[in-house]
Amino acid sequence: MTPAKSKENERKSKEFEEEIVVKEYEERIDKLSLQFRVASENGLFSQEKVSNIIADDILQCLLNARHELIDNHFVACEHNLIEAERYYHAAIYDASSWWRFVNAYAFHLWIYFIGMLFSIVSFYFLIWELPSEQLGFELLAMQAVIWGMIGGLFQDIWYLWRHVQNRDYRNTWMIQYFSAPFIGGILGAIVYVTIIAGLIILDTDTEGKPRDFVVMALAAFAGYNWNWAIKRFKSIGHRF
Repeated sequence: MTPAKSKENERKSKEFEEEIVVKEYEERIDKLSLQFRVASENGLFSQEKVSNIIADDILQCLLNARHELIDNHFVACEHNLIEAERYYHAAIYDASSWWRFVNAYAFHLWIYFIGMLFSIVSFYFLIWELPSEQLGFELLAMQAVIWGMIGGLFQDIWYLWRHVQNRDYRNTWMIQYFSAPFIGGILGAIVYVTIIAGLIILDTDTEGKPRDFVVMALAAFAGYNWNWAIKRFKSIGHRF
Protein backbone atom coordinates (compact mmCIF):
# COMPACT_ATOMS: atom_id res chain seq x y z
CA MET A 1 0.00 0.00 0.00
CA THR A 2 1.37 3.40 -0.99
CA PRO A 3 1.90 6.12 1.66
CA ALA A 4 -0.75 8.30 -0.02
CA LYS A 5 -3.29 5.46 0.11
CA SER A 6 -2.43 4.76 3.74
CA LYS A 7 -2.96 8.42 4.69
CA GLU A 8 -6.28 8.45 2.84
CA ASN A 9 -7.46 5.39 4.78
CA GLU A 10 -6.37 6.98 8.06
CA ARG A 11 -8.27 10.16 7.18
CA LYS A 12 -11.43 8.23 6.35
CA SER A 13 -11.11 6.19 9.54
CA LYS A 14 -10.71 9.37 11.61
CA GLU A 15 -13.72 10.97 9.93
CA PHE A 16 -15.79 7.86 10.60
CA GLU A 17 -14.81 7.88 14.28
CA GLU A 18 -15.68 11.58 14.53
CA GLU A 19 -19.09 10.93 12.99
CA ILE A 20 -19.80 8.28 15.61
CA VAL A 21 -18.73 10.62 18.43
CA VAL A 22 -20.81 13.48 17.02
CA LYS A 23 -23.85 11.23 16.76
CA GLU A 24 -23.43 10.07 20.36
CA TYR A 25 -23.19 13.65 21.62
CA GLU A 26 -26.19 14.71 19.53
CA GLU A 27 -28.26 11.92 21.07
CA ARG A 28 -27.20 12.93 24.59
CA ILE A 29 -28.00 16.59 23.94
CA ASP A 30 -31.36 15.75 22.38
CA LYS A 31 -32.27 13.44 25.26
CA LEU A 32 -31.39 16.00 27.93
CA SER A 33 -33.18 18.75 25.97
CA LEU A 34 -36.32 16.60 25.89
CA GLN A 35 -36.06 15.88 29.62
CA PHE A 36 -35.63 19.60 30.29
CA ARG A 37 -38.72 20.52 28.24
CA VAL A 38 -40.81 17.78 29.87
CA ALA A 39 -39.73 18.80 33.39
CA SER A 40 -40.58 22.41 32.58
CA GLU A 41 -43.98 21.34 31.23
CA ASN A 42 -44.62 19.33 34.41
CA GLY A 43 -43.97 22.43 36.52
CA LEU A 44 -40.51 21.65 37.88
CA PHE A 45 -39.25 25.23 37.67
CA SER A 46 -42.37 26.66 39.28
CA GLN A 47 -41.51 24.85 42.53
CA GLU A 48 -40.64 27.12 45.45
CA LYS A 49 -37.28 25.47 46.13
CA VAL A 50 -36.28 25.38 42.45
CA SER A 51 -34.90 28.63 41.12
CA ASN A 52 -35.59 29.81 37.59
CA ILE A 53 -31.89 30.59 37.40
CA ILE A 54 -31.24 26.83 37.25
CA ALA A 55 -33.49 26.59 34.20
CA ASP A 56 -31.50 29.37 32.53
CA ASP A 57 -28.24 27.63 33.43
CA ILE A 58 -29.42 24.32 31.96
CA LEU A 59 -30.58 26.01 28.77
CA GLN A 60 -27.33 27.93 28.37
CA CYS A 61 -25.21 24.81 28.92
CA LEU A 62 -27.23 22.91 26.33
CA LEU A 63 -26.82 25.70 23.80
CA ASN A 64 -23.08 25.88 24.52
CA ALA A 65 -22.80 22.11 24.10
CA ARG A 66 -24.45 22.30 20.68
CA HIS A 67 -22.17 25.12 19.54
CA GLU A 68 -19.07 23.30 20.72
CA LEU A 69 -20.20 20.13 18.97
CA ILE A 70 -20.64 22.00 15.69
CA ASP A 71 -17.02 23.11 15.99
CA ASN A 72 -15.93 19.56 16.93
CA HIS A 73 -14.72 20.73 20.34
CA PHE A 74 -15.60 17.48 22.06
CA VAL A 75 -13.97 18.23 25.42
CA ALA A 76 -15.81 21.54 25.76
CA CYS A 77 -19.05 19.85 24.62
CA GLU A 78 -18.63 17.16 27.29
CA HIS A 79 -17.97 19.80 29.94
CA ASN A 80 -21.16 21.70 29.10
CA LEU A 81 -23.19 18.51 28.98
CA ILE A 82 -21.99 17.46 32.42
CA GLU A 83 -22.81 20.92 33.78
CA ALA A 84 -26.31 20.79 32.26
CA GLU A 85 -26.91 17.33 33.75
CA ARG A 86 -25.66 18.50 37.14
CA TYR A 87 -28.04 21.47 37.16
CA TYR A 88 -30.93 19.31 35.95
CA HIS A 89 -30.43 16.63 38.62
CA ALA A 90 -30.07 19.32 41.30
CA ALA A 91 -33.39 20.83 40.21
CA ILE A 92 -35.10 17.43 40.31
CA TYR A 93 -33.97 16.71 43.87
CA ASP A 94 -34.67 20.25 45.06
CA ALA A 95 -38.30 19.78 44.09
CA SER A 96 -40.83 18.57 46.63
CA SER A 97 -41.29 14.86 47.26
CA TRP A 98 -44.87 15.12 46.03
CA TRP A 99 -43.72 16.62 42.71
CA ARG A 100 -41.28 13.74 42.19
CA PHE A 101 -43.96 11.26 43.29
CA VAL A 102 -46.39 12.47 40.61
CA ASN A 103 -44.24 13.92 37.81
CA ALA A 104 -40.96 12.01 37.88
CA TYR A 105 -41.94 8.51 39.01
CA ALA A 106 -45.73 8.51 38.33
CA PHE A 107 -46.37 6.43 41.46
CA HIS A 108 -50.06 7.35 41.40
CA LEU A 109 -50.40 5.56 38.05
CA TRP A 110 -48.59 2.47 39.33
CA ILE A 111 -51.08 2.36 42.22
CA TYR A 112 -53.92 2.67 39.71
CA PHE A 113 -52.47 -0.16 37.60
CA ILE A 114 -52.19 -2.47 40.61
CA GLY A 115 -55.75 -1.70 41.70
CA MET A 116 -57.10 -2.14 38.17
CA LEU A 117 -55.28 -5.45 37.68
CA PHE A 118 -56.58 -6.76 41.01
CA SER A 119 -60.13 -5.72 40.09
CA ILE A 120 -59.97 -7.31 36.62
CA VAL A 121 -58.56 -10.61 37.91
CA SER A 122 -61.09 -10.73 40.77
CA PHE A 123 -63.99 -10.13 38.38
CA TYR A 124 -62.59 -12.71 35.94
CA PHE A 125 -62.58 -15.46 38.54
CA LEU A 126 -65.97 -14.31 39.82
CA ILE A 127 -67.70 -14.95 36.50
CA TRP A 128 -65.59 -17.98 35.54
CA GLU A 129 -67.91 -20.56 37.11
CA LEU A 130 -71.18 -18.80 36.31
CA PRO A 131 -73.32 -20.38 33.56
CA SER A 132 -74.21 -18.31 30.50
CA GLU A 133 -77.91 -18.46 31.45
CA GLN A 134 -77.17 -16.70 34.73
CA LEU A 135 -74.87 -14.17 33.08
CA GLY A 136 -77.36 -13.31 30.35
CA PHE A 137 -74.71 -13.48 27.64
CA GLU A 138 -71.93 -15.73 26.40
CA LEU A 139 -69.03 -16.14 28.80
CA LEU A 140 -66.59 -15.82 25.90
CA ALA A 141 -67.91 -12.31 25.18
CA MET A 142 -67.02 -11.17 28.71
CA GLN A 143 -63.68 -12.96 28.51
CA ALA A 144 -62.88 -11.06 25.31
CA VAL A 145 -63.67 -7.77 27.06
CA ILE A 146 -61.58 -8.71 30.09
CA TRP A 147 -58.59 -9.79 28.01
CA GLY A 148 -58.90 -6.63 25.97
CA MET A 149 -58.68 -4.65 29.23
CA ILE A 150 -55.66 -6.70 30.30
CA GLY A 151 -54.01 -5.94 26.97
CA GLY A 152 -54.71 -2.22 27.44
CA LEU A 153 -53.32 -2.37 30.96
CA PHE A 154 -50.17 -4.09 29.73
CA GLN A 155 -49.77 -1.32 27.14
CA ASP A 156 -50.06 1.21 29.98
CA ILE A 157 -47.44 -0.51 32.12
CA TRP A 158 -45.01 -0.99 29.24
CA TYR A 159 -45.12 2.60 27.96
CA LEU A 160 -45.11 4.17 31.42
CA TRP A 161 -42.06 2.14 32.42
CA ARG A 162 -40.22 3.32 29.30
CA HIS A 163 -41.12 6.98 29.81
CA VAL A 164 -40.30 7.01 33.53
CA GLN A 165 -36.99 5.30 32.81
CA ASN A 166 -36.15 7.92 30.15
CA ARG A 167 -37.50 10.73 32.35
CA ASP A 168 -39.76 12.06 29.61
CA TYR A 169 -43.12 11.27 31.24
CA ARG A 170 -45.67 14.06 30.79
CA ASN A 171 -48.46 14.40 33.32
CA THR A 172 -50.78 15.51 30.48
CA TRP A 173 -50.81 11.85 29.40
CA MET A 174 -52.72 10.76 32.53
CA ILE A 175 -56.06 10.60 30.74
CA GLN A 176 -54.59 8.15 28.24
CA TYR A 177 -53.20 5.92 30.98
CA PHE A 178 -56.48 5.94 32.91
CA SER A 179 -58.61 5.20 29.86
CA ALA A 180 -56.39 2.58 28.13
CA PRO A 181 -57.89 -0.48 29.94
CA PHE A 182 -61.43 0.61 29.03
CA ILE A 183 -60.50 1.28 25.41
CA GLY A 184 -58.83 -2.14 25.37
CA GLY A 185 -62.05 -3.68 26.66
CA ILE A 186 -64.04 -1.97 23.88
CA LEU A 187 -61.62 -3.24 21.26
CA GLY A 188 -61.80 -6.74 22.75
CA ALA A 189 -65.60 -6.63 22.48
CA ILE A 190 -65.39 -5.52 18.83
CA VAL A 191 -62.95 -8.34 18.10
CA TYR A 192 -65.39 -10.83 19.61
CA VAL A 193 -68.32 -9.48 17.57
CA THR A 194 -66.36 -9.53 14.29
CA ILE A 195 -65.23 -13.10 14.92
CA ILE A 196 -68.73 -14.32 15.82
CA ALA A 197 -70.13 -12.52 12.77
CA GLY A 198 -67.69 -14.46 10.61
CA LEU A 199 -65.84 -11.35 9.42
CA ILE A 200 -62.59 -12.81 10.71
CA ILE A 201 -61.93 -16.47 9.95
CA LEU A 202 -60.15 -18.36 12.72
CA ASP A 203 -59.36 -21.91 13.74
CA THR A 204 -62.53 -23.55 15.05
CA ASP A 205 -63.40 -26.54 17.20
CA THR A 206 -65.31 -29.64 16.10
CA GLU A 207 -68.62 -27.77 16.37
CA GLY A 208 -67.47 -24.95 14.10
CA LYS A 209 -67.14 -22.40 16.92
CA PRO A 210 -64.03 -20.24 17.25
CA ARG A 211 -61.65 -21.55 19.89
CA ASP A 212 -61.87 -19.61 23.14
CA PHE A 213 -58.14 -19.15 23.64
CA VAL A 214 -57.75 -17.75 20.09
CA VAL A 215 -60.50 -15.17 20.68
CA MET A 216 -59.01 -14.17 24.05
CA ALA A 217 -55.51 -13.92 22.59
CA LEU A 218 -56.70 -11.66 19.75
CA ALA A 219 -58.73 -9.54 22.18
CA ALA A 220 -55.67 -9.08 24.41
CA PHE A 221 -53.50 -8.17 21.42
CA ALA A 222 -56.10 -5.68 20.19
CA GLY A 223 -56.14 -4.08 23.65
CA TYR A 224 -52.36 -3.81 23.61
CA ASN A 225 -51.88 -2.71 20.00
CA TRP A 226 -54.62 -0.27 19.04
CA ASN A 227 -53.12 0.46 15.63
CA TRP A 228 -53.24 -3.22 14.70
CA ALA A 229 -56.86 -3.47 15.77
CA ILE A 230 -57.92 -0.32 13.91
CA LYS A 231 -56.21 -1.57 10.72
CA ARG A 232 -58.09 -4.88 10.97
CA PHE A 233 -61.39 -3.06 11.47
CA LYS A 234 -60.68 -0.78 8.50
CA SER A 235 -59.86 -3.76 6.29
CA ILE A 236 -63.22 -5.29 7.26
CA GLY A 237 -64.95 -2.00 6.45
CA HIS A 238 -63.36 -1.92 2.99
CA ARG A 239 -65.05 -5.24 2.17
CA PHE A 240 -68.40 -3.50 2.27
